[in-house]
Amino acid sequence: MVNKILAKNLSSLHSHSLKQALTQVKNTRYKIIVNGGGGLENSNILDAHTNELVFKDSATFYKEKFKFYEKYELYKVLYFYGFANAYLYILLLKNPNLKHVVIFDDDLELLSCVLSEYDYSRYFKENKLILLSKNDENIMRSLFVSKGIFDSLRVYFLDICSDFYLRYESEILALQNKISSLIKETVIAKGNSAADTLVGMRNTVDNIQDMVSNSSLKELISLRRKASKTAIIVSTGPSLHKQLPLLKAYEQRASIFCADSAYSILAKHDIKPDYVLMCERTDVTAKLFEQNFPQIDKDIIFVLTSVVSPLAVKYLKESARKFIIVSYEAAFIKSLKLQDFGYLNIGSSVAHNALELAYQLEHQNIIFIGQDLAYDSKGASHSKDYIYTEFYESNDLQGEEELVAYGGVGTVKSHKTWKFFKGVLEKMCLNIQNNKNKQVRLINATQGGARINYTQELSFKDCETLLDEVLKKPFKDLEPRKNAPKLLEKIYKEMQKLNLICKQGIKNLENTMLKAIELFNGDKDDLLKSREILSFLLAFIDEFSEFLDKNPALLNVLTSDLSNFRLSFTKIFVCKTYSNSEEVQKNLQLINLITEAMKSFIIDLKLLDSLLEKSLEKS
Repeated sequence: MVNKILAKNLSSLHSHSLKQALTQVKNTRYKIIVNGGGGLENSNILDAHTNELVFKDSATFYKEKFKFYEKYELYKVLYFYGFANAYLYILLLKNPNLKHVVIFDDDLELLSCVLSEYDYSRYFKENKLILLSKNDENIMRSLFVSKGIFDSLRVYFLDICSDFYLRYESEILALQNKISSLIKETVIAKGNSAADTLVGMRNTVDNIQDMVSNSSLKELISLRRKASKTAIIVSTGPSLHKQLPLLKAYEQRASIFCADSAYSILAKHDIKPDYVLMCERTDVTAKLFEQNFPQIDKDIIFVLTSVVSPLAVKYLKESARKFIIVSYEAAFIKSLKLQDFGYLNIGSSVAHNALELAYQLEHQNIIFIGQDLAYDSKGASHSKDYIYTEFYESNDLQGEEELVAYGGVGTVKSHKTWKFFKGVLEKMCLNIQNNKNKQVRLINATQGGARINYTQELSFKDCETLLDEVLKKPFKDLEPRKNAPKLLEKIYKEMQKLNLICKQGIKNLENTMLKAIELFNGDKDDLLKSREILSFLLAFIDEFSEFLDKNPALLNVLTSDLSNFRLSFTKIFVCKTYSNSEEVQKNLQLINLITEAMKSFIIDLKLLDSLLEKSLEKS
């Protein structure tokens, strides 16, 4: 039976996996040893099996650790391996600057011993102490994107509570690698640049008329939900070619979701996909649709995201191919009141979009083929017959990566973009598996490339047992929309509102820049003057953040620049100074960083303003 203190602690933990595991602990080899006058500060923990104490000398340990962390007194987040008795962390949290201490520990017997003896529930509830297992990847991802923690990712380091925990050295190194990868993934997810985002916004605005003139994602889901038990998602990795004969044989037994890059390959082998998806912004990608294939095109629905190049839409219209345009759940899209069209929730690649669409259409089995996310043994990046050749990305190593191979034996070569795509795909698969209301079997039948966690590895041939129905194809057809003019009128009204908000943001930034220039008159090396200017700029950044919170559509274009600013600001801000001259130099660095960021924000918003005005002129 779980004692009351342990139950109280467990009810306050965020880690579901730790909660479950700790309720199963029946016995522990650890004992609490209390010295002196008692209390947490005088406690130690003994491993009865090895006769080893967590702290060899508690008094000296706390004194040395506390002294060491004086230079980190401006840090908002600290990370440790080893919970111990958490007294060190409670001491550190007396520093008002420190908001969170994240602790990783999987020694269930030790945790059970300590959490049964001392009440930490208040610290857990207030997120001051965040206790996690090394396997809590989803919680880590959520933490890393949260406002108070994201800003500090560039100054992350993992400390070991005490030498006692060196017994877990291999686990700590593996955790360190995992956290580093998740941090990279988090930063990449904030976007490449404002320019890239603006291209997507421009394409969305240019594609709006075609979007509202055709059926919506909601209508597609409503019409075709549960039309098939099994979906096959076809990507263009080097392993695809060997799967094509079986794919042809399975054609009438599954819904086929095809990446844009695999479209011409399937056409060459006379395989008719039900859906062809595209999500990239470039004209190079759009040209994948330049050639049509009448023998397979008739019943295909081309599913394009709103950010694709209008050239792709032009090619489809010229050959009368059926398509719908869908959008991601972004604030810019929401500001145009397009929610009735439905959203795709995740979309770094066409495979992600295909998985999301197959899931929304409520397939019971979802099979991946050609999803290598790696080079093959010859260095090929794509399948044979790929329109831009099978070695299209073979020189694009972008920092070569080694990933666990399909089957779990050995490694394969990849690059950072594919590794990022793999991480997103795995997160999606895990979320699908965790949804107990909708049971879906996820199968990786690529038989090559990298292992994709949270999927079952089966040969494509062995998937035949799942394909036990002959489908009535083509599926129900979509109808063009009749009320497009009225919808467009509403959308352009929302665009006008957004344009005015954009101009207000530009005005606020420019006025503040002028005021900062006025304040800069005089001795820049004066301590009080540098404090005054920095205080003024920080107050404005707080106001501007509130303005963006109220007008999140502008955040879409500023996200990448704003994220880089926040990461760079924290890296400088947490540096402790020990003299007036050091403080002046630090203040000037922060002032320069803020003003440069503001210049970037002005440029970003002016480009958005121009984009909106041109669109409104056309309307």
